[in-house]
Amino acid sequence: MGTAIILLILFMILIYALKGTLKHMSGQGDCCGGSRDPIPKKKRKGGGNGAIGRKS
Repeated sequence: MGTAIILLILFMILIYALKGTLKHMSGQGDCCGGSRDPIPKKKRKGGGNGAIGRKS
């Protein structure tokens, strides 16, 4: 009976881990840029005249 309980607990952990793995591999996880909310782009500083890096 003890073996059956241990196997049941391991099976439940396995199902939980597979759900997380499938979510991660399909791109719905929060790591690696897979978040649904896009990160706002930073505004450029300096007035936008482009003087830095331009040869005169």
